[in-house]
Amino acid sequence: MEAFKITLFEQEHAQPFPSYRSLLPTEGRALQARLARQFGLTASHTANEFEFALASRQTYYHEVNAEQDFALLPTLTALGITPLPELFINWARFEEVDTFQTADVAHYFDDLWYPVADNIDLFDASLRWVVSIRHDGVVSAIR
Repeated sequence: MEAFKITLFEQEHAQPFPSYRSLLPTEGRALQARLARQFGLTASHTANEFEFALASRQTYYHEVNAEQDFALLPTLTALGITPLPELFINWARFEEVDTFQTADVAHYFDDLWYPVADNIDLFDASLRWVVSIRHDGVVSAIR
């Protein structure tokens, strides 16, 4: 998690930043390998190649854009996804992955994802789905 986001959150909300855990890079790479197996992608790809392969298998969800009145839980429901209580957020090539409570991600989404700057992947420990949100608000998913 980027420190400036934590600082801005605490200044704006006058409360501590939601609890989260940053995974070790080895844990992130292990998740990437497991997702590759789950979705039939080659695990030996570089991180950038894996991200491209994942994106090429995802379906765009045209009904919503994360920059316009976005609500995470209704979006997941519309996609047929019921998330577990904890979500992973992949910030950068599975080298920077954090875990948050799903309720915190849903409630504070606008404080976590920054338009223009962030391309993120959201998924839970089931590894049955990945929802990606690009820097321009485009939402896509694979299940």
